[in-house]
Amino acid sequence: MFGGRKKSAETASAPMQDVGPKKRPDKSIKERAPRSMVPKRIVRVFFWCFMCFIFIKGCVSFTQGTKVVHQTINYGSDKPVIDESIKGFAADFASEYFTWSDDNFSERSSRLAPFISNISQDAGLKSFDIKGSSRVLSAEVYDAKKINDSQVDVTVVVRREVTLPQDNMSSAGGPASVSAVSNTNMDRAVKKAYMVVPVTITDKGPVIRSYPRFVTELIKGETESQAPGPSITDTNILNMGKELTESFLRSWYDGNLSQLKYYYSDIANIPSSVTKSNFVFDKVDSLNMYKVDGQENVMRIYASIIVKSDIGESFTNSWTLDVTAKDGRLYILSVGDGGSSTNDSTSSSQATSESDQVTPQPTSSNE
Repeated sequence: MFGGRKKSAETASAPMQDVGPKKRPDKSIKERAPRSMVPKRIVRVFFWCFMCFIFIKGCVSFTQGTKVVHQTINYGSDKPVIDESIKGFAADFASEYFTWSDDNFSERSSRLAPFISNISQDAGLKSFDIKGSSRVLSAEVYDAKKINDSQVDVTVVVRREVTLPQDNMSSAGGPASVSAVSNTNMDRAVKKAYMVVPVTITDKGPVIRSYPRFVTELIKGETESQAPGPSITDTNILNMGKELTESFLRSWYDGNLSQLKYYYSDIANIPSSVTKSNFVFDKVDSLNMYKVDGQENVMRIYASIIVKSDIGESFTNSWTLDVTAKDGRLYILSVGDGGSSTNDSTSSSQATSESDQVTPQPTSSNE
């Protein structure tokens, strides 16, 4: 018992060991390279350059004020535009060129003087060959072509009445003219000529410095018309088409808008106004009808009609009508959108006497 107490006393009397703070392991600090500032500097440079640009542009815009930009849009052909005064100059020259009288031919030279330069005063016409007189009926510009900045070729169509002694007319075998009328010892003929007038443009105005030249009339082209679709041979449909054409065109030439409204299938297609024509509808001369390919329930009418003037002259006109069937009747869809007829036996606005009119033969029996 005493031994145990002694041991405890020794243990309690023993000095306590001083325990200090735990030391951390000595680890060396690695050296790092400093971060580069170049990217930031580049961004700053660009930013301030942009701000300076905006500032300078704003100052310039403020000093210049509002700028109006005009935009020009050209539609159609880029063909050089020739001034109308140049064309008129050429037409006036052509009128004076073809006007003369055998008893006062020298007067022609004085009339040509304001137009020409550096060529003969007669502009190439040989005075010793002149017999009779020439009077211009019309002079129209047919074409104009720009050769260069100072040269324009203007083609003028001249219709003139020529008066010659009968001996000269007969010796020449008769004139190649449109019409001829015999007078006492004189013959008159109407002739047509196409003449190219070379116009030179100067600082002081247009002038003709070279002789004109004659050209042939433009040759008529040839085309083959194609039907829009199968031909319609049903007599009932053809009769309805003829009846619609007669009623519609009679109202059209009379300028009767209130009546026209009954013939259109869609009110949106009705014209806002119709002016009474100087001609009177007489009758339908021929009529053909076709189905239009690719358009369901659409038919096309090609009609040749006779109209008369206020003095009884008869003319043939061609009309194209697109129609549709509805409730047992035909109604107008559009007027004049179908091109030329496949039966070109008549031409639009052809002047002819009714007694001499040749009736075109339609492909269907609708007369």
